[in-house]
Amino acid sequence: MTENDLVGTWTVTAAGGVPTPAGVESHLTFGDDGRMHGRGGVNNIGGAFHVEPGDPATLVIGPCMSTLMAGPDDAMAHECRVTSSLDGRLRLVIEGDRASLGDGIIELERSNP
Repeated sequence: MTENDLVGTWTVTAAGGVPTPAGVESHLTFGDDGRMHGRGGVNNIGGAFHVEPGDPATLVIGPCMSTLMAGPDDAMAHECRVTSSLDGRLRLVIEGDRASLGDGIIELERSNP
């Protein structure tokens, strides 16, 4: 697995074992330039990334940055679950249009297959 397998926009369907609340926009976009950006729930987030091949592959993200706006409690709680998991090394599994980061810490679904 390489960075190319991850390139594109992915909707965050769950973080920390909790489904993304209805009406909360949460997505990650991985570029072919090694940069990630997206929305955690309220704030914009971004950082560098690369994939280390292996079985399983490892996604290395960070350091990450974020804007610092406040929002509804459910969106802020979701964002906290997302952003607290993004810096560092995460196991990466991609199966079709779904991806799992860190053994299910963050679940993604490809937004633009």
